[in-house]
Amino acid sequence: MLEQAIWILIGIVQGVTEWLPVSSKTAVALTLNFVGIKLYEAYSLGLIINSSAAVAATYYFRKEVLGILRALTRPLASDYEARLLRFVVIATLTTAITGIPLYIAAKLFLRWVSESLMLVIIGVFLAFTGFLARQREKFYGFMLKAVPTMSAAVVVGLAQGVAALPGISRSGITVATLIALGYSGEDCFRYSFILAIPATIFGALLDFTPSLLLGVRSYSITAIDGLLIFVVAVAVSLLTMDMLLKVAAKTRVSWIAFGLAAFAIAAAFIV
Repeated sequence: MLEQAIWILIGIVQGVTEWLPVSSKTAVALTLNFVGIKLYEAYSLGLIINSSAAVAATYYFRKEVLGILRALTRPLASDYEARLLRFVVIATLTTAITGIPLYIAAKLFLRWVSESLMLVIIGVFLAFTGFLARQREKFYGFMLKAVPTMSAAVVVGLAQGVAALPGISRSGITVATLIALGYSGEDCFRYSFILAIPATIFGALLDFTPSLLLGVRSYSITAIDGLLIFVVAVAVSLLTMDMLLKVAAKTRVSWIAFGLAAFAIAAAFIV
């Protein structure tokens, strides 16, 4: 019974931290490490469990996902669905440019990575983007409300790849980048969450597939335990995502950035 409670707790940790400026894969890895799983394996399991975000985001944004699939027949069109398709594809492809090398580096040098330092860096970056957003609000009185441009997709994708490092929050760095580029708070969260679908799936496959093909790894938790973590994480992710989007729709984007920055820096002292 105690073991099941631990797996449920890990699912809750994943579901809550996925959408906050705290690295969910790192939070899950540290929790798994706390209960006796080696950090190297815990990091790999964190990446796999992180793919629960894809299930939650696909369900929550099912209309957008269906629109993206429809747009596959007209990828160069100018309508919203086609522009959203191009944004997701370009951002995902450019994520690989930074993500794959940093993933390899993280696997090789995991023990030397400081989680607290990474959180402080994210917090400072968010505070800086909050300052930029505040200046835009002050002088222009608006934030952009549109599908990010192709150049923005490249920048966001490159930034998202940095989240392959332990301690770097994928949602934190993508939201911060979109805020810095001038997009509204609600749109920043929305596009960040949609990008989580391909990003977390490919992240899990990147770690799991080589081991599966080579048959060189067995995990310390059973498939049933993993499924329990996954289901809890999806349910909690849906609740957290809905709450954040509702808050973002009613809050100045600069306040969102400053709030997330404070959260990330405070978390650094806990980790």
